[in-house]
Amino acid sequence: KASQAVHQIMEQNARESIECPFDLLEHVTGRNLEKPKEIERDTGARIELDRKFDPCLFHVYGSNEIRGAACEKLRELIAGAKENLSKEERFECPRSLVGVVIGSRGANVKEIQRKSGARVDILQDRDPCEIVICGSKESVSKASQAVHKLVGGFKEKTSNTVERVECPKAAVGVVIGSHGSTMKEIQRESGATIEILHQDRDPCEVVVKGKKECVSRASDRVRKVILAALVSGEMSMTMDCPRVYVGLIIGPKGVNVKRIERATGVRVDINQGPDPCRVTVRGPKGKVQDAVERLRKLISDREGLQAEGSAGLGSPETSKMGDLRTSLGKKRSPSGTPAPSSAKKARAASALDRLGTTEVGGPSSANVDSQRKVSELLGKKEKRAKRFGTAEAG
Repeated sequence: KASQAVHQIMEQNARESIECPFDLLEHVTGRNLEKPKEIERDTGARIELDRKFDPCLFHVYGSNEIRGAACEKLRELIAGAKENLSKEERFECPRSLVGVVIGSRGANVKEIQRKSGARVDILQDRDPCEIVICGSKESVSKASQAVHKLVGGFKEKTSNTVERVECPKAAVGVVIGSHGSTMKEIQRESGATIEILHQDRDPCEVVVKGKKECVSRASDRVRKVILAALVSGEMSMTMDCPRVYVGLIIGPKGVNVKRIERATGVRVDINQGPDPCRVTVRGPKGKVQDAVERLRKLISDREGLQAEGSAGLGSPETSKMGDLRTSLGKKRSPSGTPAPSSAKKARAASALDRLGTTEVGGPSSANVDSQRKVSELLGKKEKRAKRFGTAEAG
């Protein structure tokens, strides 16, 4: 009897071990080891799991009959898991995007594995890195889609796109804004860059560059500005102005520009970078044209004055000044009177040059003043000639 009892105890505590790959463990055990527990209830065996190694070990305790039934069920579970987990997918991922897939402290990978049930491994010992997804066909498919969505979404956000918006020439100035204020504001708020091409054509072309979402925001803003300008009837005109006339258009402390702006109700902006400079006038259509005509009249009036001055270079006063330069350049007669020094002659000639160059052809009051000065110089010359008895007195 004692011997039978010992054998019975030994038989009940006999153990049989079954290997299970670690990758299959979750599918074999289920949540909270529910599948092994179900086998224990059905067969009466005791099952322990050893996770220290890969493959893992299921230790089954019980009589021969009980152990045999429990082990058979475990082997069926493992075989079914292997069949379902025969899918493996590998694809490359640039090292710069691996962090996007992993996420902060592995949050993205853990989330993908939890939702799909697949296992995701990233081999970072190469460039490009390799992502390996193992699991059932369904779970691998879900995990692969999630990974590609992460990578593709990041690329789409960071890649630059270009969008072109047609803009009527009359609305270009409104899109640019005063000193570029409107365009700078759109760029700052959207994060995209804006460039206006072919401003000599109608319509012009507004080119928006940047990330896709930034370009979308900027393009929408540009279209709204163009539409608002067309509805309100605002327009802009740009004219070239030689740099030498920019000061004339601006006037002392901007008086000329301010006067035109007050009279017409427009905005005048002058870009003094290029030569010729660019003068942009913005406002209602009729008033813009009026302001442009006023600006052109300022330039044409100054050009007319310069043309008159050039034509008057052969006048009698000019001839007198030329004679005066010639006479000042002559030496005194050899009557013992010393000739003027070269420095004095240079200063006199320089004064005459300034009078002849600056005053001739200018306004009428300036011409009268210059004639008076020339007459005074001629009178002084004649007095000196009589006093010292020089040869050129006659």
